[in-house]
Amino acid sequence: MTVIKRDFVPENTKSYYYTRPLSSGKAYFLEDANGKIFYASKNYIDEHLKVDYQRYRTLQFL
Repeated sequence: MTVIKRDFVPENTKSYYYTRPLSSGKAYFLEDANGKIFYASKNYIDEHLKVDYQRYRTLQFL
């Protein structure tokens, strides 16, 4: 899995690993080898992946 970005998601979006809703409304977008996109919480990223958080800031929209 590769982290591709961090952004907002709908309230009822489920976490890839924990299968609970991402209550913060924010998620890390993960892409697998087949190009499928999954959503993960910061907890998953902390526990399972080595990530530079500064690289995945939330995009600012005008």
